[in-house]
Amino acid sequence: MRRIAAWLGVEVPAERWAALVEAATFAAMRERAQALVPDAMGVLKDHRAFFRKGRSGAGGALLSTEELSRYHRRAAEMAPPDLLAWLHRGRWPVAGQAEVWPGAAVGAAETVAPPAQSRDEERRHMIREAEPPRRAAAGSATSSRRLMPDPGPAEVADPGDHPAPLASGRDADVFVIDDRRVLRRYREGGDVAAEAAVMAYVASHGFPVPTVYQARGADLVMERLDGPTMLSAFLAGELDATDVASCLADLHQRLHALPPRLGECDDVRILHLDLHPENVMLTSRGPVVIDWRNATEGPADLDVAFSAVILAQVAVEEAHPLASSAATLLDAFIDRVGASALTALDQAVAIRRDDPALTTGERERLGAAAALIAGEAGRRKALPGRSGA
Repeated sequence: MRRIAAWLGVEVPAERWAALVEAATFAAMRERAQALVPDAMGVLKDHRAFFRKGRSGAGGALLSTEELSRYHRRAAEMAPPDLLAWLHRGRWPVAGQAEVWPGAAVGAAETVAPPAQSRDEERRHMIREAEPPRRAAAGSATSSRRLMPDPGPAEVADPGDHPAPLASGRDADVFVIDDRRVLRRYREGGDVAAEAAVMAYVASHGFPVPTVYQARGADLVMERLDGPTMLSAFLAGELDATDVASCLADLHQRLHALPPRLGECDDVRILHLDLHPENVMLTSRGPVVIDWRNATEGPADLDVAFSAVILAQVAVEEAHPLASSAATLLDAFIDRVGASALTALDQAVAIRRDDPALTTGERERLGAAAALIAGEAGRRKALPGRSGA
């Protein structure tokens, strides 16, 4: 509340803060629900229930898979894509919705919110570290548990059967199969075998990815994850910039600690090359990394630099609604990873520039994004006692 008041330029006497904060609690607002709830037409059954914690999209927990599909079909008939994109706030995207991060591909869809917890418990749970990566013995259950036989037919043979996908990105759509599975389909075709193979490999070493049930042509049948994206949690105030940066840096470190799947050189590691807050789901089993289409092998610092570039691209786009948030996250991320964001920065920018998913404007801002990263990293290196991670 103090930040909002400061941003609005409203001066609040110190002695009034306690009463204002109390009045803004759910308990106090429920007591005055009849007067506060905007229900001129009298459609709400319980005015007190209007005030709840709830995240964007949490109402989906009250609906069955068929009810959600019916909702999206009906919503698509009643409103244009840009209005639906605003309405769903990126939580329940619809066809045609723009991504928050430049060039982002859509990932496994969300389902229900995790059980209610205190804010501190929820934060600790969201960013908890899973077991340290370990190499599974050949043929062990762990080595194959993430590329599993499909437990049932995919039932999504034709997108026409589901005219409104649960989620859409620039090059892929996600369709609901059932309560446990989603189908991710690339609209321009292609082969997901390599993506599935990388996911299965890193999972066999303990790295958190969605379970892959089936990979065939342009279709990937995967686990339907619970929980919000890390970006959603940050924007909702459930995580701060340090939490997000620490989690991203930790995921990079854990991924790059794994032995390469194909390469044999000491400096070759598995790279995600699209690891940003919208590609990390905060599930009931901890952070899970999605969208592995860009995965390859190379120097670890290239992956770190790539994450910094993605954040910086949003930060330098003045008209972007999340420019300020991205700048805050970039600042915290560089503070966490230090000079490793600079080592392969030129290479990361070059690869990013060749991404066909980027718009002309996004490509033009790459120079400014690189300069921002270099400036932030250089400033930290110049501080006394700060030599970078």
